[in-house]
Parts: sequence; C-alpha cells; structure tokens
Amino acid sequence: MGIQKSGDFVKVIVFGQFKKACEWMVEAVSTQPGFEDAIGVTTAKEYAEAARELKDFALIVGQYKLTEYQRVEADLANEGIFPERRIVCAAAVSAMLLQWASEQFYDGVIDLTDFRNTFAADAVELLSAEKGHGHAHVSFPLTTYVPHMIPYRDSIDEDIVRLIAYGFSNGEIAESVSLSVQTVRNRISQLLVLSGARNRTQLSTIYLLPFVSFKDGQIHPTLSMGSEIARDQPEVI
Repeated sequence: MGIQKSGDFVKVIVFGQFKKACEWMVEAVSTQPGFEDAIGVTTAKEYAEAARELKDFALIVGQYKLTEYQRVEADLANEGIFPERRIVCAAAVSAMLLQWASEQFYDGVIDLTDFRNTFAADAVELLSAEKGHGHAHVSFPLTTYVPHMIPYRDSIDEDIVRLIAYGFSNGEIAESVSLSVQTVRNRISQLLVLSGARNRTQLSTIYLLPFVSFKDGQIHPTLSMGSEIARDQPEVI
C-alpha cells in the first residue's frame, strides 16, 4: 500500500538547503491534490520540531541536507518517529548517490536539473508509491544494481572502461587494447549512450561501484582496491 493520508491530505516536510528553494518545493508539492499540508524547514532543529509535531509524515530532503538529516534521524528514530516515505532531491545526481540512496532504502531520487518542470508530479508519485516500489526520476531505476548498467558488448568494452577508471588517455587505451584511437573514441561514445552516463567520469564511477562500500554511520564511501580485492580472488598457481 502507498502512504496513508491523514484526513484529506498527506503531511509532507521539505528539508531544503536554501530558503527560497525550499519554499519553491513546498509550493510545488502543495499544488498537488491530497498534498496540501506541506511545510519547509532549513535546519536540523526545525526539522526535529516539525517531525515531533506531525509524527506521521513524508520527507523530501535535499542532497546537501543529508548530513544534517542523518544526525537528527537517529534521535527521532529512538523516539519512534520516522518518515513513512523519504525521497532525495539533488541538482546533480550521480551513480554514487543512487547507489547510496538504494542501500539506505530511500523511496526515490529526483534530478532537479533534468526533471525540474515535473518535480511536483514526480514527488507525489514517489511519495504515493507502494513501499519498496519507488524509483529514481533520472535516467535509470533506483532499484537497479547500478554497476550492471554498463552493457559491455565484449571484453574490449570492459577493458576500455577499466582503463578510463585508471586514468588512461584515449591514446594509451588504444595502445593497450590494440585498436586505433578513433575506434576507441567511437566505443566510448557508444558506451556513454548505452549506459546513460553523461561523461567519462560518470562512466568510470559506475565501473568502480562494485568496489565501494558504505559503513554504518559513514557519509562518504570506502573504496577497496588493490590488495583488498585480491584477497577475494582465487589464487593462481
């Protein structure tokens, strides 16, 4: 079932970075039928006060307020107060953010750059979805395991992406895989289209995600490479 409504509307807290942006999101959500009761907060203290007052609510949190939100989230959880739905809005949505949001069981992510004009409808859809059926209003679903979003056509494609992640130039990659520089460029362009990555940096980020882990209470990821990965591999005799 989707989020339960209190009376004729859903209670929504928008925890935004800037007052004007927060007010814009509140106004946008408030125009949607059944979501008239939306309030905006810009500090952790204001959020805690609003959460304690409402008790049952849905949350829209800005990417740059996640650190503040997570600090107060634990305190409220100890009081038995936790949003029925949580979605993240960000001006720059990376594969890393999507992976993190999925692991933290957020109900969705909205890209405010590409989906600004449909923000209100997208937010309502995500907040109303059945628990566990939310998705990202970006270029691919939040519930998809992101590293699989690079559809390698052959082992050469995988080698090229790996070498991009290692910082190789097109010329160095061409020499390593025994192809022309133009062929490497063409393959990279095709990989960007097929994966939905915006550039080489995002493509390499998606490649590295299998080696990334988030520990409890940790905001920034830990990248396990080199000898740490080697221990998981079978020994070659």
